[in-house]
Amino acid sequence: FQKHIANEIVYLYLRGHSTSKIGLTLGMSKTSISNCLSINGIERRNQTQTSRKHILDQQYFKDIDSDDKAYFVGLMYADGNIFYKKYTATAIIGLQIRDVDVLKQFADRIYPGQPSEGLLKYRMSKNPNHQTMVHLAASSHPYCDNLVRWGCVPCKSAILSLSTIFQFSESLIFSFLRGFFDGDGCMHIRTQNKNGQMTGYASFASNKIVLKQLKDFLLKYEIVGRISMRKEHYGSYVVSNADSLRLLYKKIYPKSTVISLARKREKFELYFK
Repeated sequence: FQKHIANEIVYLYLRGHSTSKIGLTLGMSKTSISNCLSINGIERRNQTQTSRKHILDQQYFKDIDSDDKAYFVGLMYADGNIFYKKYTATAIIGLQIRDVDVLKQFADRIYPGQPSEGLLKYRMSKNPNHQTMVHLAASSHPYCDNLVRWGCVPCKSAILSLSTIFQFSESLIFSFLRGFFDGDGCMHIRTQNKNGQMTGYASFASNKIVLKQLKDFLLKYEIVGRISMRKEHYGSYVVSNADSLRLLYKKIYPKSTVISLARKREKFELYFK
């Protein structure tokens, strides 16, 4: 096979196209397509994967080379879960219904060209004080394996680490942190103090390992905070200094920002008014 043809076959197959469809597109037999995939070491999909209704971009997280990808890795770190069973691997993320727009944007990227509404699952809470949850799932070994490679591991709460994230460029690390903040962060605004100033603080919740890594990384940019532990291995990194809050805001919300939870960004903007 000529290299450019082989690359095209592999690309189309990993995007979810069947060997038959690729053959029709490229004017080749199904057998030739299968042989090319075998030669290039591409794992073939099983019957369940082949019959899926929605075509998943299984290699979406192979390379973290855009703001969107870094953001969604951060969101998966915070609110995602990965499950491996005997023959399947599934990544699931759930957000409150008020944040459904972000999940729709996520679905648009990993299931390109397909209506997001058919991909989102809504689950109402029995507790009237709790919001309806919206879930987005992706079942694929390559998809899950790529997330794991970037540190988003199964049963991650106690063992999560940012070590692999620091391989990203500076801008993508802060895109990741925006996603991580949108999932496990808060911006709290307090009433005005006696001097007529509004006070507040931003916090990231995670395990002790991540909090220490986060503190050391942000300190390089003169963003100063403190670690507050609620349990032995779990707590928050808190930024309350006004100058540090402004620096944090500028770093995680650059002017080119496309994706974020509006309600959290608006809290920062209210604080700085």
